[in-house]
Amino acid sequence: MLALQAYRGSLCPLCGGPLSVCTNPENELKFKGGLPIRCHATTARAVAMEPYKDQPNNSALMIAPVLEQPQ
Repeated sequence: MLALQAYRGSLCPLCGGPLSVCTNPENELKFKGGLPIRCHATTARAVAMEPYKDQPNNSALMIAPVLEQPQ
């Protein structure tokens, strides 16, 4: 558990990469943005939330996306 805590502490809270890499001044302007990818689970959650958009405190609603298996 201590090793896991140390590992997590070495990661950037913004990008999730190693702090030693993403904050190194030698790497300034060396990172390039890649192509966007879509999280289909988040998309499904957003679509499922649409009918509840006018409900009070709708940000507290939890919708768990389910991966449908082929039959």
